[in-house]
Amino acid sequence: MRRILWHSIQVFSFASLMLLSAGVSRADDIVYTLTGSVNPALGPVHEESFQFTSPGFITSSTSLSVSQLDSCVACDPFGTAVEFFPNGAVATIIPVDYIAFTDADGVVYGFFFAPGTFSAPGTYSTFEDSPYILSNIGTLTIEEVAAAEPSSVLLLALGLLSLVAAAVARRIATHSQPA
Repeated sequence: MRRILWHSIQVFSFASLMLLSAGVSRADDIVYTLTGSVNPALGPVHEESFQFTSPGFITSSTSLSVSQLDSCVACDPFGTAVEFFPNGAVATIIPVDYIAFTDADGVVYGFFFAPGTFSAPGTYSTFEDSPYILSNIGTLTIEEVAAAEPSSVLLLALGLLSLVAAAVARRIATHSQPA
C-alpha cells in the first residue's frame, strides 16, 4: 500500500512540474507608456507621461482615470486622464491611433500615431508633419509582459509540496521498519 502511495505521489509531482514547465500561463499583459510634451510651435513646453497595464491590446475606445493608471505625471486627478482612440475612432483627416491626455488644468493634449500602433509591441513616435502639425510630440512604448497564471503557481506549489511529502513519508517508512 505504501509503495502504491509513494508511486502515486511521484507521478503527480512529475506531472505537475511537467505541466508547469510546458508554459501553462494566461495571455500576456500589455504595458503602454507615453512620454510627451507640447509641440513647441503651440506654446510653452508642458511635459506629461503615463503608464498603463492592460490585459490585452487596446482595440476599442478606452477612457481611463488616474486610479486606473499605473503612474501618471501631470494628469487630471478628478476626471478622465487618458483616452485611447484606436485606428480612426476619432474623425481625423486620415485614420490614426490617437491618445487624448488631459492635464491637471483640464487642458487636453492630442498625440497622433500611425494606424495600428496600439496593437503591436514597439516604440512609436507621434506624427510631426502635415496634416498633423498640431500633434504634440511624444513617444509611445508598447511592451508585452508575460503574466504568470495563479493556477500555474498553485500547480508548482502542489508539485513541490508533494515531493516534500513523499520524502517525509519515505523517511518515516524507512525508520519504522524493524532491523
